[in-house]
Amino acid sequence: MGEPPHDGSKKQGFTSLKKISAPRTWTLTDGRSIHASLTTEKNPVKKLNERVRLSGTDGLEYRVPIAQLSESDAAFVKRAVASLKQGSAAPKRSVRVTASKKEGVKTKKSPKPDKTKARKTKSDEKAKKAKEAFEEALSRAKEGDIAAEVQVGLSFEEGSGVEVNAGEAVRWYRKAAYAGSIEALFCLTRCYEHGFGVEPDFDKAARGYYKAAKLGFNPARMRLAQIFAQGELGVAQNQNKASFWYYTAAVDGEPLAQMEMARRNEQGVGVDKNEKEAFKWMSKAAGRKHVPAQVALGDYYAQGRGCDEDPERAFELYQKAAKAGSVEAQDRLGDCYRRGYGCFADANQAFRWYRTASSKNLPRAQAHVGICHEEGIGREKDPTQAFYWYRKASKNGDPEGMCRLGRLFFTGSGVTKNEYTAVKWFKRAADQGYPEAEVLMGKSLLLGLGTSIDHMSASEYFKRAASKGSAEGIYYLGLCHENGFGAPKNPERAYELYRLAAQKGQPDAARRLA
Repeated sequence: MGEPPHDGSKKQGFTSLKKISAPRTWTLTDGRSIHASLTTEKNPVKKLNERVRLSGTDGLEYRVPIAQLSESDAAFVKRAVASLKQGSAAPKRSVRVTASKKEGVKTKKSPKPDKTKARKTKSDEKAKKAKEAFEEALSRAKEGDIAAEVQVGLSFEEGSGVEVNAGEAVRWYRKAAYAGSIEALFCLTRCYEHGFGVEPDFDKAARGYYKAAKLGFNPARMRLAQIFAQGELGVAQNQNKASFWYYTAAVDGEPLAQMEMARRNEQGVGVDKNEKEAFKWMSKAAGRKHVPAQVALGDYYAQGRGCDEDPERAFELYQKAAKAGSVEAQDRLGDCYRRGYGCFADANQAFRWYRTASSKNLPRAQAHVGICHEEGIGREKDPTQAFYWYRKASKNGDPEGMCRLGRLFFTGSGVTKNEYTAVKWFKRAADQGYPEAEVLMGKSLLLGLGTSIDHMSASEYFKRAASKGSAEGIYYLGLCHENGFGAPKNPERAYELYRLAAQKGQPDAARRLA
C-alpha cells in the first residue's frame, strides 16, 4: 500500500486531479481493504497500467498498483477511466444484489444509514437512560439510601440526567457524608478544594482528604500523596509522607500508586533508591492488566533494570499492550520487529506497527515510519516519503525526526540540499538533549558547515553527547583534547577518550589507538 505524497500533489506530478467515484471499499489482492474514493489525473490513460490514486476517508492518500486490486475493483477502475476519457459520467458504484429466499428474486442492498442521525439517536438514548438513572437514584435517596445519595450528588455535579447544580450536589454529599459514606466525604472535600457549591477552603480540603485516606479510601490516599509531593493546599512539601500514602494505596492494589512507587524507588524520591524494588512494584501494576504498566515493565526487561535483560518477555509485554491499544507499545513493537529483539526480525510487521502508532499522532512513530522509507524497511526506499514523515515528526516535536530531517537537508536526499537549514534542525534536536544531534551540531561548528566555525561551542556539544554515553561524542571530545579545539590540549585525556570510544565500537577511535 502506498503512502501520502510529500507536501502536496503538485510536486508529485498530480497537477490536475479529479475525483471520479464516491467513497467505496477497495479490496487488495493480499486481503487488505481501503475505504476511499478514486481520483485520477486529467489524462488518466497515461498511468492506468501503473497505479491508481485513492483518497481514503482516514485522511490519507494511497497510490496502489492496479495489479494489486481485486479483479472487480480493477474492472471498475478501467470502466471509470474509459468513461472519463469519452467525456461521459463516471460509472456509478455497483449495487450488490442478493437473492430473496421467499420470492427468489434479486433485490437491491439497503442504503447506508445516516451516520449523523444515528449519532443523534444514540446521544438521545444515552441522555434518556441518564435521566432515568437519576430519577431512580433520587427516589432511593429520598428513602435514605446512602449510596443513592452519593449518586444523586454526582449527577448534580456532572450534569448527568439533570442540570448541573453545585448547591444540590454539595447538599447530597454532605447528607451522605454525615451518614458515614467515605466516598461522599471525598466528594465533599473535593468541592471545598475547588470552591464548587461552597467557598474554597484549603484547610477543610486537606483535613477532609486526610480523614478519607485514614479510612482507607484509595482516591483520597492518592490525592493526599499528591498534595504532599507537590506542596499544595497550604501543606508543606514532604516526599517521605507522599511515599507513605502512595505505598498504602499500592499495597491495597491501586495500579497507579504501584507505578508511582516504582518510579520513586527507581529515582530515590521519598524512599531509598532501589531498582529491584521498583521492578517489583511495576510487576504488580502490570499483573493487574494495567496497560501503561505493561509497557513500562517491558522497558525494564528490555533495559535490564532491576532484573536480568529478557528480550522475549519484553516483546510479550509490548505485544499485549499494543493489542490493547497502547500507542507507545505499538511503536516499541515496531522496534522489536525491526531489530529482531525478542522475536524474528520482520520488516513488514515493523512497518505495520510503526504505521499504526503514527496514525495516532505519536511523533516518535512518525519518525520511525520515515526511517522505514529511508532505509527500505518493509517497503522500497523512498527519500521523498522519508522527508515527508521526518518533517511531520519534527513539527510534532520529535528530536529523532528533527535530527534525521537535518541529515536529509545536509545530503540533499529527498529535498533540495541546504546546510543552513540542516543545522537549524540539528540545533533544535540538540536543545532537547538528543545525543546524535549534539554530535552533528558539534561537527558542524567544528568544520564550519552550515554555520560559522566555533570550536568552543563544538567542544561543549561533544561533551554533552559524551556524558550520555555516545561513542561518537566521546571520540570527538577526544579529538578536541588532542588538538586543543575548544578544550585544553591534553594527549593523555584524548587517549583515554579514544580508548573508551573504541570499547563502544567507534571505528575511528580504534584506528587512532592502533
